[in-house]
Amino acid sequence: MERADSALGPLIKDLGLEDALRLYRIKQSWKEILGEPLAMHAAPTALKSGVLHINISTPAWLQQAGYYKAQILEKLGRLGVSDIRLKLGKIRFSSPPKTLEKLSFKEPDPVLLEELISSIEDGEVKEAARRAARKALGTTHRKSR
Repeated sequence: MERADSALGPLIKDLGLEDALRLYRIKQSWKEILGEPLAMHAAPTALKSGVLHINISTPAWLQQAGYYKAQILEKLGRLGVSDIRLKLGKIRFSSPPKTLEKLSFKEPDPVLLEELISSIEDGEVKEAARRAARKALGTTHRKSR
C-alpha cells in the first residue's frame, strides 16, 4: 500500500499547488522564522517559482528587513524559497497577533478611569474626559457622578 504523502506529492505538483502549500507552511511558522518584532511588521503575500514576496508595513521596517535579508533567506531556504522580494505594503493578519490581543481592552477599569480624571475640577470637563476615555477604549456606559 502506498503512503498518502507519497501519492499526494505528484498530485499537488500536477495541480500546480506546490507554491501555495509552501506559502501556507511559511505563514504558519512566520513568527518563528522572522522573530516577533519583525514578524509583526511583515507578511508573506505570494510565492512564485521559489521567490517569496513580502509586504513590510513602514519604510523603517523595510530598511530593517533589508539588513536581515540574508538571514531570512537562509531560514526560508529549507522551505523551498530561493529568493525574497521586500516591498512596502499593507499587512493583514488572519487573527490579531498575540501581542495585540494582550493590549486590547474590553472594559475600562472604573477605578483607574476615575483616578485619571480625579484632578480635573470642572464638572463638565471631567465628564467630557470620562466620555472621551470610554470612547477611546470602545465602551459606553451610563454617566458616573
